[in-house]
Amino acid sequence: MLALLLFASFALVACGGDNTEETQLQEAYNSLMIYDTQLGQIRGSFNVPLEGRHGVEVSWEIPEDSQPYLELGDVFEPTEEGDLREQRVVVTRPEAEEDHEDIMLIATLTFGDLTMTKEFDGRVMAEVPRDIFESFEDLYTQASIGDDVIVKGVVVARVGSGYFVTDGTHVLSVFRGGSHNIGDELEIAGEYARWNTLYQISDPDNVEVLSTGNEVNLEPTPLTFDELYDEEAFDVTDPRVHGALYEMEGIVVRGDLAGSGHTNYYLQDVEDGSRFFLFTHYSRTEAIGHIGDYEDEYIRITVRLYAKHARDGFMMFFDEANVEIEVLELD
Repeated sequence: MLALLLFASFALVACGGDNTEETQLQEAYNSLMIYDTQLGQIRGSFNVPLEGRHGVEVSWEIPEDSQPYLELGDVFEPTEEGDLREQRVVVTRPEAEEDHEDIMLIATLTFGDLTMTKEFDGRVMAEVPRDIFESFEDLYTQASIGDDVIVKGVVVARVGSGYFVTDGTHVLSVFRGGSHNIGDELEIAGEYARWNTLYQISDPDNVEVLSTGNEVNLEPTPLTFDELYDEEAFDVTDPRVHGALYEMEGIVVRGDLAGSGHTNYYLQDVEDGSRFFLFTHYSRTEAIGHIGDYEDEYIRITVRLYAKHARDGFMMFFDEANVEIEVLELD
């Protein structure tokens, strides 16, 4: 009887191990998605993941009839904790007078000796006529919300699923648009849009890397809470103030100062507790963890304005790799 029980236990463990691998591969298959573009309306190059849940390896194939419009490009290794390995899919759109084209991507998931394939159907949209703006100043003064535009800029900050670029004078937000490194010079084609007070290029149709390793040295502007809350001194409706560097002082507070129903980190004015800004949740995880180290401290920090939210008020973010934070003394 004891021998039979031991044999049964061994058999269950062995079978359970095989089932676990199959189950994990199936979970990776079920959760594998392409988040960097809308597959039903592809308008520009995008990234696909090279790893899935449980460390499952993912490789990609483009069927022959989709190759005129899709091509596998560079592989991007993780640059920060939490990033995934990705591969660029370079998109060539049909000409403006041509029809949209249906395409397919095939992913092969590999886990040990087990493999599965998953197909993704999509459509590459034909080109549309668009205006080219040589400077962000021209964009801000001449373009209308909803226009299809092309701009050039160098990446100066990453935030959320996008980034900010500069033309050397002003800074512009790009919402989504691939994984790019600070210092990359990009040509960006997409829709000129606005979210709350933030002017941006939303869901770019195409992003081309023109050069890499560019240095950008934008000096921060000292800004007090008196100035931030003075609508005449600081016009938050002006697109030029977004993404710019500001040096501010205040106390790091964890709570819900904005009444949003969520706990966040804020920088609060020492003299007037009703004045503060939110360290936006679009900040990268490392940035939020970094500012948490200064809770209840009075600090000087260099931040960038993301937007003024209708409910949460001023939203700021910072580059956790290069931020300057100085702890100050209160009398």
